[in-house]
Amino acid sequence: MEPVITFGAFADPHYADRDVRIGRWYRQAPDRIAAAQEQFAAAQTDFNVCLGDFIDLCDDDRDLIPALKTITALIGTAGRQTYYVPGNHDLAAVDRQTLAAFCGWPDERGYYAFVFRGVRFVVLNTNFDGDSETLPPWNKTWINSDQLRWLEAELKNPEPAVILTHANLDPRTREDRMDPHVVMNAAETRAILEASGKVKLVVQGHCHGGAFTALAGIDYVTLPAMVMGENSNSAMIFSICADGSYACRQLFEQA
Repeated sequence: MEPVITFGAFADPHYADRDVRIGRWYRQAPDRIAAAQEQFAAAQTDFNVCLGDFIDLCDDDRDLIPALKTITALIGTAGRQTYYVPGNHDLAAVDRQTLAAFCGWPDERGYYAFVFRGVRFVVLNTNFDGDSETLPPWNKTWINSDQLRWLEAELKNPEPAVILTHANLDPRTREDRMDPHVVMNAAETRAILEASGKVKLVVQGHCHGGAFTALAGIDYVTLPAMVMGENSNSAMIFSICADGSYACRQLFEQA
Protein backbone atom coordinates (compact mmCIF):
# COMPACT_ATOMS: atom_id res chain seq x y z
CA MET A 1 0.00 0.00 0.00
CA GLU A 2 1.32 3.43 -0.95
CA PRO A 3 1.91 5.93 1.90
CA VAL A 4 -0.45 8.89 2.09
CA ILE A 5 1.44 10.83 4.78
CA THR A 6 5.12 11.42 5.49
CA PHE A 7 6.20 13.15 8.68
CA GLY A 8 9.51 13.91 10.36
CA ALA A 9 10.05 13.33 14.07
CA PHE A 10 12.72 14.14 16.63
CA ALA A 11 12.87 13.79 20.41
CA ASP A 12 14.65 15.30 23.38
CA PRO A 13 16.91 18.07 22.04
CA HIS A 14 16.97 19.59 25.58
CA TYR A 15 18.01 23.06 24.45
CA ALA A 16 19.67 25.11 27.23
CA ASP A 17 22.63 27.39 27.85
CA ARG A 18 24.21 24.69 29.98
CA ASP A 19 27.54 22.90 30.09
CA VAL A 20 27.79 19.29 28.95
CA ARG A 21 26.77 16.74 31.55
CA ILE A 22 25.86 13.05 31.60
CA GLY A 23 26.59 12.89 27.87
CA ARG A 24 24.09 15.63 26.99
CA TRP A 25 25.19 18.42 24.66
CA TYR A 26 22.52 21.03 25.38
CA ARG A 27 23.92 23.95 23.39
CA GLN A 28 24.08 21.88 20.19
CA ALA A 29 20.28 21.60 19.96
CA PRO A 30 19.81 24.42 17.39
CA ASP A 31 22.39 22.92 14.99
CA ARG A 32 20.97 19.44 15.37
CA ILE A 33 17.40 20.58 14.83
CA ALA A 34 18.48 22.55 11.75
CA ALA A 35 20.22 19.45 10.34
CA ALA A 36 17.09 17.38 10.88
CA GLN A 37 14.94 20.02 9.21
CA GLU A 38 17.15 19.91 6.13
CA GLN A 39 16.48 16.18 5.92
CA PHE A 40 12.75 16.69 6.46
CA ALA A 41 12.67 19.31 3.69
CA ALA A 42 14.52 16.99 1.30
CA ALA A 43 11.97 14.28 2.02
CA GLN A 44 9.10 16.79 1.54
CA THR A 45 7.45 15.79 4.80
CA ASP A 46 3.83 16.84 5.23
CA PHE A 47 4.45 17.96 8.81
CA ASN A 48 6.94 17.38 11.62
CA VAL A 49 6.67 16.30 15.24
CA CYS A 50 8.75 17.22 18.29
CA LEU A 51 8.27 14.44 20.83
CA GLY A 52 9.03 16.57 23.88
CA ASP A 53 11.87 17.90 26.01
CA PHE A 54 12.80 20.50 23.43
CA ILE A 55 13.89 22.84 26.23
CA ASP A 56 15.74 22.33 29.51
CA LEU A 57 16.59 24.32 32.61
CA CYS A 58 19.71 26.46 32.55
CA ASP A 59 22.34 26.37 35.27
CA ASP A 60 20.92 29.43 36.99
CA ASP A 61 17.56 31.07 37.64
CA ARG A 62 17.46 33.17 34.49
CA ASP A 63 14.24 33.82 32.57
CA LEU A 64 13.74 30.93 30.13
CA ILE A 65 11.32 32.74 27.83
CA PRO A 66 14.14 33.97 25.51
CA ALA A 67 15.38 30.38 25.14
CA LEU A 68 11.83 29.22 24.49
CA LYS A 69 11.41 31.90 21.82
CA THR A 70 14.72 30.96 20.22
CA ILE A 71 14.03 27.25 19.91
CA THR A 72 10.37 27.47 18.86
CA ALA A 73 11.28 30.09 16.24
CA LEU A 74 13.99 27.78 14.89
CA ILE A 75 11.63 24.80 14.79
CA GLY A 76 9.09 27.01 13.02
CA THR A 77 11.49 27.77 10.14
CA ALA A 78 11.05 24.28 8.66
CA GLY A 79 8.27 25.47 6.36
CA ARG A 80 5.98 22.74 7.69
CA GLN A 81 3.55 22.58 10.58
CA THR A 82 5.27 21.22 13.69
CA TYR A 83 3.23 19.49 16.37
CA TYR A 84 4.63 19.48 19.90
CA VAL A 85 4.27 16.67 22.42
CA PRO A 86 4.64 17.81 26.06
CA GLY A 87 7.86 16.64 27.71
CA ASN A 88 8.64 16.53 31.41
CA HIS A 89 11.60 18.91 31.05
CA ASP A 90 9.46 21.37 29.08
CA LEU A 91 6.96 21.55 31.92
CA ALA A 92 9.71 21.73 34.55
CA ALA A 93 11.12 24.78 32.75
CA VAL A 94 7.95 26.68 31.78
CA ASP A 95 4.39 26.73 33.12
CA ARG A 96 1.61 24.94 31.21
CA GLN A 97 -0.14 28.10 30.03
CA THR A 98 3.02 29.62 28.55
CA LEU A 99 4.05 26.37 26.94
CA ALA A 100 0.60 25.93 25.39
CA ALA A 101 0.81 29.38 23.85
CA PHE A 102 4.24 28.78 22.31
CA CYS A 103 3.41 25.26 21.11
CA GLY A 104 0.01 26.09 19.67
CA TRP A 105 -1.86 23.54 21.79
CA PRO A 106 -5.65 23.96 21.89
CA ASP A 107 -5.40 24.49 25.66
CA GLU A 108 -3.07 24.02 28.61
CA ARG A 109 -4.03 20.35 29.07
CA GLY A 110 -1.44 19.57 26.39
CA TYR A 111 -3.26 16.62 24.85
CA TYR A 112 -5.09 16.93 21.55
CA ALA A 113 -5.77 15.22 18.23
CA PHE A 114 -5.77 16.17 14.57
CA VAL A 115 -6.76 14.40 11.36
CA PHE A 116 -4.55 14.53 8.27
CA ARG A 117 -5.47 12.79 5.01
CA GLY A 118 -7.73 10.31 6.72
CA VAL A 119 -5.42 9.39 9.60
CA ARG A 120 -6.02 10.54 13.18
CA PHE A 121 -2.94 11.61 15.15
CA VAL A 122 -3.42 11.56 18.92
CA VAL A 123 -0.99 13.57 21.06
CA LEU A 124 -0.82 12.48 24.70
CA ASN A 125 0.40 14.37 27.75
CA THR A 126 2.15 11.95 30.09
CA ASN A 127 3.10 14.59 32.65
CA PHE A 128 0.53 14.04 35.37
CA ASP A 129 0.90 12.74 38.91
CA GLY A 130 -2.14 10.49 38.90
CA ASP A 131 -5.05 12.91 38.58
CA SER A 132 -3.02 15.81 39.97
CA GLU A 133 -1.51 18.40 37.64
CA THR A 134 1.59 18.48 39.82
CA LEU A 135 4.58 17.54 37.70
CA PRO A 136 5.77 14.12 38.88
CA PRO A 137 9.35 12.82 38.88
CA TRP A 138 10.58 11.78 35.44
CA ASN A 139 10.25 8.10 36.36
CA LYS A 140 6.77 8.24 37.94
CA THR A 141 4.60 9.78 35.23
CA TRP A 142 0.93 9.11 34.55
CA ILE A 143 -1.82 9.71 32.03
CA ASN A 144 -4.68 11.17 34.05
CA SER A 145 -8.17 9.61 34.07
CA ASP A 146 -9.83 12.49 32.18
CA GLN A 147 -7.30 12.02 29.40
CA LEU A 148 -7.87 8.26 29.29
CA ARG A 149 -11.61 8.84 28.82
CA TRP A 150 -10.83 11.39 26.11
CA LEU A 151 -8.44 8.93 24.42
CA GLU A 152 -11.08 6.21 24.39
CA ALA A 153 -13.56 8.62 22.78
CA GLU A 154 -11.00 9.76 20.19
CA LEU A 155 -10.38 6.17 19.14
CA LYS A 156 -14.09 5.61 18.49
CA ASN A 157 -13.73 7.82 15.42
CA PRO A 158 -13.52 5.89 12.14
CA GLU A 159 -9.97 6.79 11.11
CA PRO A 160 -6.90 4.67 11.83
CA ALA A 161 -4.82 6.37 14.54
CA VAL A 162 -1.15 7.06 15.28
CA ILE A 163 -0.26 7.82 18.92
CA LEU A 164 2.40 10.44 19.74
CA THR A 165 3.70 10.49 23.30
CA HIS A 166 6.72 11.54 25.36
CA ALA A 167 6.89 8.98 28.17
CA ASN A 168 6.54 5.41 27.01
CA LEU A 169 3.55 3.06 26.81
CA ASP A 170 5.14 -0.30 26.00
CA PRO A 171 5.84 -2.88 28.75
CA ARG A 172 9.65 -2.84 28.75
CA THR A 173 11.47 -3.98 31.88
CA ARG A 174 14.88 -3.36 33.44
CA GLU A 175 16.26 -5.78 35.99
CA ASP A 176 12.83 -7.43 36.25
CA ARG A 177 11.13 -4.10 36.95
CA MET A 178 9.16 -1.81 34.68
CA ASP A 179 11.46 0.50 32.72
CA PRO A 180 11.31 3.91 34.50
CA HIS A 181 10.59 5.65 31.18
CA VAL A 182 7.22 3.83 30.98
CA VAL A 183 4.16 5.60 32.41
CA MET A 184 2.77 4.11 35.58
CA ASN A 185 -0.60 3.24 34.04
CA ALA A 186 0.79 2.06 30.70
CA ALA A 187 -1.12 -1.24 30.82
CA GLU A 188 -4.43 0.56 31.22
CA THR A 189 -3.55 2.87 28.34
CA ARG A 190 -2.47 0.01 26.09
CA ALA A 191 -5.75 -1.77 26.77
CA ILE A 192 -7.60 1.22 25.30
CA LEU A 193 -5.37 1.25 22.22
CA GLU A 194 -5.73 -2.48 21.69
CA ALA A 195 -9.50 -2.53 22.20
CA SER A 196 -9.99 0.19 19.59
CA GLY A 197 -8.43 -1.82 16.77
CA LYS A 198 -7.40 1.53 15.26
CA VAL A 199 -3.74 1.76 16.32
CA LYS A 200 -0.72 0.13 14.68
CA LEU A 201 1.95 2.67 15.68
CA VAL A 202 2.99 4.55 18.82
CA VAL A 203 5.87 7.03 18.45
CA GLN A 204 7.69 7.94 21.70
CA GLY A 205 10.60 9.91 23.17
CA HIS A 206 11.90 10.18 26.77
CA CYS A 207 14.08 7.02 26.78
CA HIS A 208 17.31 8.52 25.44
CA GLY A 209 18.77 5.28 24.13
CA GLY A 210 15.74 4.58 21.95
CA ALA A 211 13.81 1.31 21.83
CA PHE A 212 11.42 -0.81 19.79
CA THR A 213 8.67 -3.09 21.06
CA ALA A 214 5.84 -4.89 19.26
CA LEU A 215 2.84 -6.08 21.24
CA ALA A 216 -0.72 -7.10 20.33
CA GLY A 217 -0.40 -5.78 16.79
CA ILE A 218 0.99 -2.38 17.83
CA ASP A 219 4.58 -1.19 17.27
CA TYR A 220 6.14 1.12 19.86
CA VAL A 221 8.98 3.11 18.26
CA THR A 222 11.07 5.14 20.73
CA LEU A 223 13.37 7.71 19.12
CA PRO A 224 16.89 8.11 20.51
CA ALA A 225 17.46 11.51 22.11
CA MET A 226 18.82 14.28 19.90
CA VAL A 227 20.82 15.72 22.82
CA MET A 228 23.07 12.73 23.40
CA GLY A 229 26.70 12.54 22.25
CA GLU A 230 29.25 15.08 21.09
CA ASN A 231 29.09 14.18 17.40
CA SER A 232 25.68 12.59 17.11
CA ASN A 233 22.15 13.42 16.04
CA SER A 234 18.85 11.59 15.85
CA ALA A 235 15.65 11.98 13.88
CA MET A 236 13.33 9.74 11.89
CA ILE A 237 10.93 9.94 8.96
CA PHE A 238 7.68 7.97 9.06
CA SER A 239 5.53 7.07 6.06
CA ILE A 240 1.93 6.25 6.97
CA CYS A 241 -0.50 4.33 4.77
CA ALA A 242 -4.27 4.79 4.64
CA ASP A 243 -4.83 1.75 6.86
CA GLY A 244 -2.43 3.02 9.54
CA SER A 245 0.46 0.72 8.59
CA TYR A 246 3.83 2.43 8.31
CA ALA A 247 7.51 2.42 7.39
CA CYS A 248 10.24 4.47 9.06
CA ARG A 249 13.91 5.28 8.63
CA GLN A 250 16.61 6.68 10.87
CA LEU A 251 18.25 9.81 9.44
CA PHE A 252 21.57 9.91 11.30
CA GLU A 253 23.99 7.22 12.38
CA GLN A 254 24.20 6.87 16.12
CA ALA A 255 27.62 7.58 17.62
